[in-house]
Amino acid sequence: MTQERIKLAPTYDELKEKSPLSAELISEDIWDGIHMVNQRTTDGLDGMWNDNLEVNLKSSWFTDHMRANELHGLGTNKATIGVGAGPSLKKNEHILKLISDINISTTLDNHPFIIISSNHMYKPLLEKEIYPHFVMLIDGGDAVYDQLCRDVPKNDKTILLAPLQIHPRIAEEWTKQGRSIVWCNSLDEDKQELYENITGDDASKVGLEFGGNVLNCIWAASLKFLRSFVFFAVGNDLSFPRDKSLKKRRKGYYATGDYEINIKNMRDEAKQQSAWMGFDLKYSEIMMRPYVDFQPVNMSHTLFTYKIWCESQVIINAENSPVDWHYFNCSEAGSLGVMSKGKTKEEMAREDNWYLLDSHPIVGKYYHTARLEDAAERWMRWREQKARNVVKGILTDAKSAGILHQPTSIVDGAGRILRQSRSIH
Repeated sequence: MTQERIKLAPTYDELKEKSPLSAELISEDIWDGIHMVNQRTTDGLDGMWNDNLEVNLKSSWFTDHMRANELHGLGTNKATIGVGAGPSLKKNEHILKLISDINISTTLDNHPFIIISSNHMYKPLLEKEIYPHFVMLIDGGDAVYDQLCRDVPKNDKTILLAPLQIHPRIAEEWTKQGRSIVWCNSLDEDKQELYENITGDDASKVGLEFGGNVLNCIWAASLKFLRSFVFFAVGNDLSFPRDKSLKKRRKGYYATGDYEINIKNMRDEAKQQSAWMGFDLKYSEIMMRPYVDFQPVNMSHTLFTYKIWCESQVIINAENSPVDWHYFNCSEAGSLGVMSKGKTKEEMAREDNWYLLDSHPIVGKYYHTARLEDAAERWMRWREQKARNVVKGILTDAKSAGILHQPTSIVDGAGRILRQSRSIH
């Protein structure tokens, strides 16, 4: 995976020069719009981020914990699962429980999956006996303190993976509770300079491009720090259900129904009712395979920025990456990967205007829309195939084995190792 990630800062002309394929698939007005939202966020929060960064760098809870570059190799031959809080996560909680059970039945070295939770889903996962290896936090405020630090099981060993710009109160309390932190840092020049001035170390080793939502950052961290080249995103809807009632939109925004943090952070995005085409991944008992049902979803300006950020990074790396990698969108619903051929009002009203990113001849080799159980089964088959080849003395990789390059599970059957889960639920 290439480590050079295109920021939202370049102009559209610069984007066309650096990534012609991105400019082909993402229109200029959309790019300019998400750049404006991104700049507004940076302008409003950068002062707080810098203050947090300086306090954390000078603290004992920085010197007492690991740095992200020390994680290299942890994700080798493991698929990373990023767990978001989108409403479609409810479709996959039982699959995550089975995957977590597979993990804890063996040693860490043999875990097939690395589970990284968003801060919103951290305690809800623990309550369902789903045990993440990491929880990632990118929010710089302390409104998420209760999500991470209050009423946590005493024997929990989940590691906090976070940039140094998180609120010091959270880092300090996490440390007091005897739990571990793995630190990384923003790639912004001023934050890298501050890091090097205080630590005397090379900031690029722990640098990560923090763009979009926490799931996008989990993907970036899994690639750079864990060296895990297969990623499953669940609960990454980047949209919310359409409803006339604001109360119901707030209730349906997250899988947990808990919208309190949004109110505390003055980010009541459920008030917005912009629309984009979304999808619902359904299963046909007659055809014995999944199929895509397109339907409009509610979209906020912020969620749309997250969506385009992720898609642009997928496209850029599909165009430039020297290694084989795969992004499986296992959210089973939402807006991620739903692309528009035309952008006029008339074109966007046509059903044949919409398509999934999977269908692109270049990007579709790397990006897949799939049910979690099918993607997990395919990953397990690849691991088994690789183990057999090692025994035979013929070490192959995912590309030569071909398993991960098979058609996505939209046309696959149900997963073998998890096939009973859907019928049970």
